[in-house]
Amino acid sequence: MLDDRVESYRCNQAICDFADDLYPKLPRTISKNTQITGHDGIFDIKQSEVQDYVEKYSPVVLRWNKTAYTCDLDALNMGASKGSTFDRVLIFPTKPMIAYYDTRDGGQFKDKAKAIFYVAVTRAKYSTTFVMP
Repeated sequence: MLDDRVESYRCNQAICDFADDLYPKLPRTISKNTQITGHDGIFDIKQSEVQDYVEKYSPVVLRWNKTAYTCDLDALNMGASKGSTFDRVLIFPTKPMIAYYDTRDGGQFKDKAKAIFYVAVTRAKYSTTFVMP
């Protein structure tokens, strides 16, 4: 028998909602993280804003793989972040991730990419930010 975990003590509700939209047929997650920091939820920034953003919020940088451009910042591969918790993450997204951000339609992901993306998004307690082209 499979038990669904429907509570998150890591992510705030905005992050849970964004991630849950990847799997619309599964039960929705309820956040138990009620801390407010003033920069909470899902955001996007331009590449020209990355350095200022990193200085202000000190996020952990996540990328698909080592070939992804990360503005010369140290980064962790998304798949390697599984099990980790960070205050904030900054994601350098792939094209399917950008499409999902724009549409909330997870149908464009192939193979295990959707699950890896879900892991990346849900590593953050307070904010997940995407660097958009």
